[in-house]
Amino acid sequence: MKALQMVASASLIALIFLCVAWEVWLAPMRVLGYFTEGTVRVWSDSGLSAWLAGVETLLSVVFFFAAIYYAK
Repeated sequence: MKALQMVASASLIALIFLCVAWEVWLAPMRVLGYFTEGTVRVWSDSGLSAWLAGVETLLSVVFFFAAIYYAK
Protein backbone atom coordinates (compact mmCIF):
# COMPACT_ATOMS: atom_id res chain seq x y z
CA MET A 1 0.00 0.00 0.00
CA LYS A 2 2.84 2.39 0.87
CA ALA A 3 4.49 1.63 -2.49
CA LEU A 4 1.32 2.60 -4.36
CA GLN A 5 1.13 5.84 -2.43
CA MET A 6 4.73 6.63 -3.38
CA VAL A 7 4.08 5.80 -7.05
CA ALA A 8 0.96 7.98 -7.05
CA SER A 9 2.82 10.88 -5.42
CA ALA A 10 5.83 10.58 -7.71
CA SER A 11 3.71 10.41 -10.85
CA LEU A 12 1.69 13.47 -9.75
CA ILE A 13 4.85 15.46 -9.06
CA ALA A 14 6.31 14.37 -12.41
CA LEU A 15 3.08 15.40 -14.14
CA ILE A 16 3.23 18.84 -12.54
CA PHE A 17 6.82 19.31 -13.69
CA LEU A 18 5.92 18.10 -17.19
CA CYS A 19 3.00 20.54 -17.44
CA VAL A 20 5.13 23.46 -16.28
CA ALA A 21 7.98 22.54 -18.63
CA TRP A 22 5.54 22.04 -21.49
CA GLU A 23 3.99 25.49 -21.04
CA VAL A 24 7.24 27.33 -20.32
CA TRP A 25 9.86 25.71 -22.57
CA LEU A 26 8.78 22.75 -24.67
CA ALA A 27 5.65 23.90 -26.51
CA PRO A 28 4.10 26.99 -24.95
CA MET A 29 0.62 28.01 -26.05
CA ARG A 30 -0.01 31.46 -27.41
CA VAL A 31 -2.28 34.03 -25.73
CA LEU A 32 -5.49 33.02 -27.48
CA GLY A 33 -5.01 29.43 -26.29
CA TYR A 34 -5.55 30.61 -22.75
CA PHE A 35 -8.71 32.43 -23.80
CA THR A 36 -10.06 29.33 -25.53
CA GLU A 37 -9.24 27.05 -22.61
CA GLY A 38 -10.82 29.43 -20.11
CA THR A 39 -13.96 29.89 -22.18
CA VAL A 40 -14.45 26.15 -22.65
CA ARG A 41 -13.90 25.48 -18.96
CA VAL A 42 -16.33 28.24 -17.93
CA TRP A 43 -19.07 26.41 -19.85
CA SER A 44 -18.08 22.83 -19.04
CA ASP A 45 -16.80 22.95 -15.45
CA SER A 46 -18.57 23.97 -12.27
CA GLY A 47 -17.69 25.44 -8.92
CA LEU A 48 -14.19 26.72 -8.26
CA SER A 49 -12.87 25.39 -11.56
CA ALA A 50 -15.40 27.43 -13.55
CA TRP A 51 -14.61 30.52 -11.48
CA LEU A 52 -10.86 30.12 -12.06
CA ALA A 53 -11.51 29.60 -15.77
CA GLY A 54 -13.39 32.89 -15.81
CA VAL A 55 -10.43 34.60 -14.20
CA GLU A 56 -8.13 32.99 -16.80
CA THR A 57 -10.37 34.27 -19.61
CA LEU A 58 -10.50 37.75 -18.13
CA LEU A 59 -6.73 37.91 -17.63
CA SER A 60 -6.09 36.74 -21.19
CA VAL A 61 -8.39 39.47 -22.55
CA VAL A 62 -6.70 42.11 -20.39
CA PHE A 63 -3.27 40.93 -21.53
CA PHE A 64 -4.33 40.89 -25.18
CA PHE A 65 -5.61 44.47 -25.15
CA ALA A 66 -2.69 45.72 -23.07
CA ALA A 67 -0.22 44.13 -25.52
CA ILE A 68 -2.08 45.57 -28.53
CA TYR A 69 -2.15 49.08 -27.09
CA TYR A 70 1.47 48.81 -26.00
CA ALA A 71 2.50 47.78 -29.52
CA LYS A 72 0.50 50.65 -30.97
